[in-house]
Order: sequence, then C-alpha cells, then structure tokens
Amino acid sequence: MSRQYLRIHIEALEAARSPAQMAVIVGLYRLADAQRWQPFPASDRWLCARLRASKSVVRRALQIL
Repeated sequence: MSRQYLRIHIEALEAARSPAQMAVIVGLYRLADAQRWQPFPASDRWLCARLRASKSVVRRALQIL
C-alpha cells in the first residue's frame, strides 16, 4: 500500500478556531487535491453535505482560506 501525503499550509491550520473548522479546512484541501488544484463548482449545500459540516462552519473556513 503506497502512502499519500497532502501539503497543508500551517497558517490555514493555525487560523482554525475549532476542530470543526480544522476538519473543513483539511477536507477542502483534500477536495482541491483530488481535482488537481483546478477550479470546481461547489455550492454551499454540496460542501456542507460533502464535508459533513454546518453552513456557518464551511463559510468561516472558506473565509480563513
């Protein structure tokens, strides 16, 4: 089994104010990496469902980034 690594800027993790925000930030990095860092359409509802987070947590995480 090969290991995969994801580079996340430490500033993004340090800016998270809760474990939920940190989870959303990591989830957003994983989504972006899966899309090879190309833009992709994502509504608030889709992000909330995909990242299993509330709209306010998702929006705050996006503001942090």
